[in-house]
Amino acid sequence: MALPSPSPSPPGPSACEPAIRPLIEGANHAQADYIRGRGTAEALATAWGDAALEAQRQGDRLRQAIRALQGTMREIEGRIVDCAVAARPAPDRIEIQTHETWI
Repeated sequence: MALPSPSPSPPGPSACEPAIRPLIEGANHAQADYIRGRGTAEALATAWGDAALEAQRQGDRLRQAIRALQGTMREIEGRIVDCAVAARPAPDRIEIQTHETWI
């Protein structure tokens, strides 16, 4: 994912407001499905856009770690703790930085 802009975000919609939060949750759901082996790279691309390759790499690393430990994944769940607009690279585009807890 892109690193946040070092300058403060201009006024505008909060990243956690009801119109944006479902997009974040949808991306998290697509990544959880991918980690479980039920999702595809195409679904990640749809949900994550430019950050899809990083989401895929993170999912692959987690699955490899579980296999290396001979573990079993029973459940995966992400919860958004906080989010903020990190940058506005174009008038119709925003980058969101989230703080999440994954279990």
